[in-house]
Parts: sequence; C-alpha cells; structure tokens
Amino acid sequence: MTPPWTLELLSFHWGDAYLLSYARDRWVALRRDKHSFLTAGTLDELEAAIRSDYGRNPVPRDFDPPIEADNPDEPGEAAEWEWEEYGDLDEADGGKDQALDPEMQTILRDLRQLFPFWLITYSPQLGAWVAKSQFGTICENSATLVRIALTRIEQRRREESGN
Repeated sequence: MTPPWTLELLSFHWGDAYLLSYARDRWVALRRDKHSFLTAGTLDELEAAIRSDYGRNPVPRDFDPPIEADNPDEPGEAAEWEWEEYGDLDEADGGKDQALDPEMQTILRDLRQLFPFWLITYSPQLGAWVAKSQFGTICENSATLVRIALTRIEQRRREESGN
C-alpha cells in the first residue's frame, strides 16, 4: 500500500502542471493551462483526480504564472502594461490589517513594499494571502508562495518589456 500523499510530495510530482492550494476545507488543483480545476477532500483524493485528469488531457509542463492579457484588437499581441500603484493600503483597507497579529502585519507590509503594483491582503476567513492586479488574482495559503509567484510574474514582465 502506498503511503498517504503530502503536499510536498504532490507538489514535487504535479506542481509544474497544477497549482495546488487549500481553501474552504477543500484541496484545489488548478491546471496551469487554466482549462479547469479539481477539488477533493483529501490529498489522496486530489492526487487520484489529478492523475485521472492528466491521463485524459495532459497539461503542458512549461507554464509560468499568467502575466499578460490578450489585446482584443490585435490577437496574439501583448497588451500594453499600465500598472496602477496601490500605495499605502494600511489606511485604505479600513483598519482590517489592525486585526492581524504583529507578525502578519509585518509580512503584509513587506509584501506591499516589494510589490507596490499588487493589492495584497490576508483573509483570516480563508486562511489565505490574496494578491490582485489588472492581470489576475493569486490566492495562496502561504506568504512565501505569494512572494514566489509575484517574483516570477515580475521577472517575466521585465523580460518581455526588455527592462
């Protein structure tokens, strides 16, 4: 009998094809090609669902996080980058950050300083970090995973713009 799946083991085997997360008492796997997502109550069930989904329709394994929107006027061309800097959200969020413990407040402040073009919040109800911009939303249960995703997106954006 195989041992139960762990998040680390599942990420090792499937992380380049699926984004893995936990939200609202369910494990979630989002295909990196964005064709669908899978949910399950346990990691073992999620692995079985991933294996089945991948067997029917393999996910290309060279996906990076999405960073650009298609320009409807010129198919295939990247849209112009027009960032909106969100600035100091500590006052703008109506004091919600004050309900977080000091360590969480520090992490949130640091993430906002590192990525000023993203609206970054923490949802205690979901137990998740959420980053939003005009290019999409990232939701992860770890500040580290949000930072990694945003770093990759920013690097890709710089590469594509030639800066």
